[in-house]
Amino acid sequence: MAFTTSDAAIAASGVSAAHTYSVSKGAVAAPTFKVTKKITAKKAGSLTVRLATPSGLARPTGKVDVILKKGRKTVTIRNKTVAGNGQVKVKVPKQKAGKWTVTISYKGDTRYNAKKSAAKKITIAKK
Repeated sequence: MAFTTSDAAIAASGVSAAHTYSVSKGAVAAPTFKVTKKITAKKAGSLTVRLATPSGLARPTGKVDVILKKGRKTVTIRNKTVAGNGQVKVKVPKQKAGKWTVTISYKGDTRYNAKKSAAKKITIAKK
């Protein structure tokens, strides 16, 4: 994004009035999550995804995808909107029991670049 300023009073004073500024998006920390309702093979559960706010800046908004993997199976929960508090609660349908890898993909917004979390393992119980 770039913009140019020009003010007639500044231009008349002999000082160069045209300035071009480049504004780039900021970096945000990788999203984190916490299991807020246990996911089992018989019942759906939920995760709360959180985006950290960089010190002194506005909270990130936008959308996140939650990716669960176990072997060849991949379950993707897409386009969950992050609330004004930097969090979103994501319902996760029941899944087969075992160890799953969860990755959160933040898609970015007008102020922040996209960021992906490191893969984190969770265990889904039979009951």
